[in-house]
Amino acid sequence: MNALDEQSTDELVVRMASRRFGFSRILRGWPVLVLLGALLIAILTGLGVIASAWMATGRAYLGLSFMHPLGTNALGQDLLAQSCQAILALFVGVLPGAILGFVVGIVAGIAAGWRLHSTLDQVICFACDLFEGLPSYLIMVLLALLLQQTQLGITFLFAALFWPSAARALRVATAQLVNKPFMDAAALVGTSVFTRVWRHLLPNLRLILVAFALLILGSCIRAQMLLGFIGLDTQARPSLGAMLYSGTQDALSFHFTTLLVALALSTLLLLALDSLARRLAAS
Repeated sequence: MNALDEQSTDELVVRMASRRFGFSRILRGWPVLVLLGALLIAILTGLGVIASAWMATGRAYLGLSFMHPLGTNALGQDLLAQSCQAILALFVGVLPGAILGFVVGIVAGIAAGWRLHSTLDQVICFACDLFEGLPSYLIMVLLALLLQQTQLGITFLFAALFWPSAARALRVATAQLVNKPFMDAAALVGTSVFTRVWRHLLPNLRLILVAFALLILGSCIRAQMLLGFIGLDTQARPSLGAMLYSGTQDALSFHFTTLLVALALSTLLLLALDSLARRLAAS
């Protein structure tokens, strides 16, 4: 969301919230295939079906071969197995924080939009301004050190840093929908606030929810890559950030395979997330 200013974000969510869309036309193409493939790899790796021997060492800097389709790194470890473990590390390390931040953003955004210009709305907007005004990546590094690099701490850290973007967008969209005739009709027949939100508001926000979930996930992936690159990762398995760091070290001795593999994998995943989110926004 750093690439979108507040005005363009407001225009985007108003346009998206004003209509209903089907997912069948949107959920096609290479971004969905890439994300589903990454999820499948993470599941198979977590179950130990593939890449279970990622710690095995052998001859360093082997080229592409049948036994090592992506070659080996400086320790002689298979880069394909390392890549599979890095994909699993993304889901394990990023998803809890992304989900928590997304849920907090949903609750805060809907609450602010439902009670627009109230004290609650002003408090939530102030909190968004406060969190977005902080140097997020510097704060993230400092807090990661203070929290002793625990997975629980990283989860809350990601959630705290990336919930305001979803909250702002949902505030605008909720404010546009809350006074629509179908919402007024539901209130007149005595429908509870929870039912109105669950059955009438959220279905009209589903594209916004998916788009901002993807954007928050992408932000969390970038943050985790930064932590891995500077050695603050919380997991024992390889991560994309750690692979990028080791790749830069290998590149000093003119071995570029690890760096190219890590760059290609991270770029492909982030492009898939951003492309799908923008496709949802442009629909």
